[in-house]
Amino acid sequence: MRIVGGRHRGRPLSCPEGNIARPTQDRTRESLFNILLQGDVSKGLLPSGTARLLVDQHVLDVFAGTGALGLEALSRGARKVTFIEKAPESLAALRENVKSLREQVATHVIAADVLAPPKATEACSLILMDAPYNQGLSDPAIAALDRAGWIAPTALIAAEAEAKETLTAPPDFELVDTRKYGKARIFFFLRTEAV
Repeated sequence: MRIVGGRHRGRPLSCPEGNIARPTQDRTRESLFNILLQGDVSKGLLPSGTARLLVDQHVLDVFAGTGALGLEALSRGARKVTFIEKAPESLAALRENVKSLREQVATHVIAADVLAPPKATEACSLILMDAPYNQGLSDPAIAALDRAGWIAPTALIAAEAEAKETLTAPPDFELVDTRKYGKARIFFFLRTEAV
C-alpha cells in the first residue's frame, strides 16, 4: 500500500497484520481523488467544481484505519486532516504513517468511536468515510458527525461501501454520483446551503 499521487506519491504506508483493517485499494483511491480534483460530482451546485472541497481545506477521515484516504488528501493539497479511528492496531499504523510522512503538524488523530465523536473544533467540507462493509454504520455515523458539528453547511461526503450495498442520502444531502471499483462502490453525497 502506498500514496498514489501528489507530493508524497510512491511513499509506502503501514498496515496492521491480518484482517484488522481493510484499506481502500490504491486504484480505488487514485480514481476517487481524480474525481475530487478533476471531475464534477456536484451537478453544477458548486460553480468551481469539487476541487475547492479538497485543496486548502480541512478534511475529515472517519473509520480512518491506516489513514490512507486522509494522507492521500494531504498529499494532494488538503490543508489539514482530522482522523477518527477506534481500533488500537489501526491507530498504531495510522500514527506510524503520519510520522513516516512527517505530517504531524497538518494532522489530528482522534481515538474515538465515529458513532459518538467529540465536538468539532472546525467543520469540514470533505468527509472521507470507509466504514466496515455491510454493518449499516454509514448513516448513523453521518448523523452523529453532523450533530457534533463536523460537517460544514457546504460539504461533500465520499462514502465507500461494498459494491452490492446501497447507501441512501442523509437528510439535507443529495446523492450526486456513485462509482463502482471492483468489490467497492463509492457514494458521493453533497450538501450545500442552497439545497
